[in-house]
Amino acid sequence: MFIIQKEPSKEAKIYLKLLEKQIGEIPPHFKLFATIHLERFKKFINELNYITNHAVIHKDFFTFLRYYIAATHNFTYCIELNSKLLLRSGYSNENLQNALEKKSLPLQKRLTTLFRKAIKALEYPKDFCKDDLQELYNLNFSESDIYDAIEHGAFLFQSYKIIQAYKEKI
Repeated sequence: MFIIQKEPSKEAKIYLKLLEKQIGEIPPHFKLFATIHLERFKKFINELNYITNHAVIHKDFFTFLRYYIAATHNFTYCIELNSKLLLRSGYSNENLQNALEKKSLPLQKRLTTLFRKAIKALEYPKDFCKDDLQELYNLNFSESDIYDAIEHGAFLFQSYKIIQAYKEKI
């Protein structure tokens, strides 16, 4: 699966167990991250905890964002994981399909707008502008809320690039 096959340290195994309790499984790439660099893995876990407990943005928004990015860029590991997380949370396959095809979420309307703007910022950064920000401000999103949405999408690209670099080439 990956070009290195090291066993995580005892401390890394503790973090992996905690993560397994939270999401129901330990994806192979999480074990890879924990094995390669425990301190960076802790930062990875902190990011996931931060967005899961976001004060303004519903945690499932971020899962839908990861799912959308993964599906539209063929990030196979991330498609599977995020679709499982969403389905386990009670969303339907139709909800997932609507996120992909219509960029529509089964959450508050304002979160669908944030979803669309975050995708625009990530896919067409040159087109993302002050008007987009103003529309989000009008929906009571702060600058940090908007940043969190965009940054978390970019975070997925970073993680997937690392997975690809360490993936066994067949």
